[in-house]
Amino acid sequence: MATTPQARPLSRLHIGAGQTELVVSGAGLSDATLVMPLGTVRTGAAYFRHDPPAPLEIEHAIEAVEDAIERIRPALPANALWTTADPLILRIAAVAGMSMQREVVLGRDLVELSFNRLAAVSAGRPQTQDPIPTDPAFTSALLIRWRGAGMEGEADGCWCMVGPGVKPTGARSGQAWKRSVHGQPL
Repeated sequence: MATTPQARPLSRLHIGAGQTELVVSGAGLSDATLVMPLGTVRTGAAYFRHDPPAPLEIEHAIEAVEDAIERIRPALPANALWTTADPLILRIAAVAGMSMQREVVLGRDLVELSFNRLAAVSAGRPQTQDPIPTDPAFTSALLIRWRGAGMEGEADGCWCMVGPGVKPTGARSGQAWKRSVHGQPL
């Protein structure tokens, strides 16, 4: 099981419509907001013309995600605990077959399997054989999460702190955290 958030730096992930933000804090670090110009609407509109997306569309989106990650990688703390209450990440966890609890760890292996399922549908596997979502928002979030899985310090996977029907606690979790990044919803 993942260690407690207080023991290590935190990287809080939120994938918005126009950008993805990581708020890095804790373990003696000053709060920093790292922004990638990748969001569900922005990435979907820029790269996905088909549903399911064509393999080449996915490849171009992967390149953009990798480029954005490389730009912020030097600012990421080592050994950070990745956390989120992001509904799209929770959706990925549910599609991966995880039961929604108060705390879930969406590890690299399940993200990789989910991406492979999407890639198979993109390459022609009938969706009747695998009902994985292929809409632009889900596809964008999955690519961002999949390519971000190897970012510095994410040894434990992404610790999804809030499941369906569970109210967030603490000043910087769930909706309270989203509003606190810039004083307005992301």
